[in-house]
Amino acid sequence: MRMALEELGPTYVKFGQILSTRQDMLPPGLIEELKRLQDKTNPLPFETIMGVLKNACPGYREYFSEIEEIPVASASLSQVHRARLHDGTPVALKVQRPGIEEIIETDIVILESAARRAERSFPEWKVYNPRGIVRDFAVQIRKELDFLRDGKNADLLRVHMRDLEGVKIPRIYWKYSSRHLLVMEYIEGVRVDNVEAIRAYGHSPKRIAEAGFFAYMKQIFEDGFFHGDPHPGNLIVTKEGELVFLDFGIIGIIRPERRFWFVQ
Repeated sequence: MRMALEELGPTYVKFGQILSTRQDMLPPGLIEELKRLQDKTNPLPFETIMGVLKNACPGYREYFSEIEEIPVASASLSQVHRARLHDGTPVALKVQRPGIEEIIETDIVILESAARRAERSFPEWKVYNPRGIVRDFAVQIRKELDFLRDGKNADLLRVHMRDLEGVKIPRIYWKYSSRHLLVMEYIEGVRVDNVEAIRAYGHSPKRIAEAGFFAYMKQIFEDGFFHGDPHPGNLIVTKEGELVFLDFGIIGIIRPERRFWFVQ
């Protein structure tokens, strides 16, 4: 199933990522396989990515002294390459896959049709609200295509998290960023679910988990602005023991009156 989703393309990969978080609906073996979609999709050739980079940042040669050809991560909508500014600062280039908007719009129409047919053919599936799932998915994935929104979300979340010990949000370099290219601080670490690597760093997984817990409590109950895509590919732990949030395309907002009732 994972290979079929990869072959169908980025929209279905993204849909599979969402399904990978639904342990209440799918068997463990399938969940484990779908988790591989989170940051290990097939990368595009470097020449293709460079075409996007030239359009999104025409003066890139003046800004970057080097760009690594092999991506550090490859996701459904983008892939990330490590680079270096001329002053030696390591950065991460999040580059949108070319032609992705047209592909997604076509796939959304197909998914909407499939959801309607599913509800007609299998009335018992209505409890899962297939059309509603596709509708919400369409709204969210369109938002994720705007990397300027992604960067602004990161900036605001970094302000909210600045006084929280053990939590880090990467800095955005706006001078080089655009709707299809996001340049951010490069932070090295291991996935939050790699318990052995965290212990090898000399840190307690329990302490890391607590840092993440308190970060989410603050985001949800105090700020009403929370990171909405916390799969293990988007949360890493550094050698210094900091929990780093990545990828800010999905953000949840909770209005003050609802936060009040949540707290009650």
